[in-house]
Amino acid sequence: MNRRTRLILSLALAVLVGTALCVGAFRREKARSKAAEAAAKVRVKMEKAAWRQPGQSVVARTGLPNLRAKIAARAPVTVAFLGGSITKNAGAGGFVTEVAAWIAAQADGIHVETINAGIGNTGSDLGAQRIDADVLSHRPDVLFVEFAVNDSDRECTVDMEQIVRKTRRANPQTDIVFLYCVMDWTLPRLEAGRWPPSVIRHEKVAAHYGIPTVALGYEAARKIRLDEWTWKNFSNDACHPTADGYASYNRDLAAALPLLLAVKTSAPNPLPPPLVGNGEK
Repeated sequence: MNRRTRLILSLALAVLVGTALCVGAFRREKARSKAAEAAAKVRVKMEKAAWRQPGQSVVARTGLPNLRAKIAARAPVTVAFLGGSITKNAGAGGFVTEVAAWIAAQADGIHVETINAGIGNTGSDLGAQRIDADVLSHRPDVLFVEFAVNDSDRECTVDMEQIVRKTRRANPQTDIVFLYCVMDWTLPRLEAGRWPPSVIRHEKVAAHYGIPTVALGYEAARKIRLDEWTWKNFSNDACHPTADGYASYNRDLAAALPLLLAVKTSAPNPLPPPLVGNGEK
């Protein structure tokens, strides 16, 4: 065997060995990828099962101790709303106005100031960045956060946690409530407790910090199920309520608020360790 032949054989052997190594590495990586995908599917399935709450529109948790104390003392109340276009448009006839009116009606002489920090087409990512200037600078006694619709297609756990931690650091006594508005594809699932991904993520944060949550749309879902309404009664698009839709949300909230006030806890709210990462940006 001459030198040239030996060189060719050596090169061929090296190629075969390299190919085998590459194939082996590719197969191992493919196996790891499949295992990771399978694990992720299991986690998602477990999360969905864990956060199913059939027929439960209100999770009171720590309630509204600061608001309860303010009402008892007939002290002025500042209530803020942070959210997207559903919040922005919830002024006259919507829940921004109606929640303030409900609080004012709980005792004579209570002055209620409202802060509507809703901006259309925005989620909790921007909300977490603008909360200092748009909300916390007003020192709210109660903060309602509405981002379930605009967070529907994105990971939002860190941003929702940042909203909570910024609020609690600014004033530990501030009550926080998460509001879950609905979309055309989520409403039929509501009564069965089949939450969209955004609500599942919001609920993780709410549970960690003891934040009460109100899933709006139960009355509308019931009316549609009983053929008293169609979706068009509630909304002219995929999510924005009509006047009747906002009125339905208002009734959902009017039923929920007494349940939150009835919880016997006391402010201030403790700040536990972060749920995700450092919990703040």
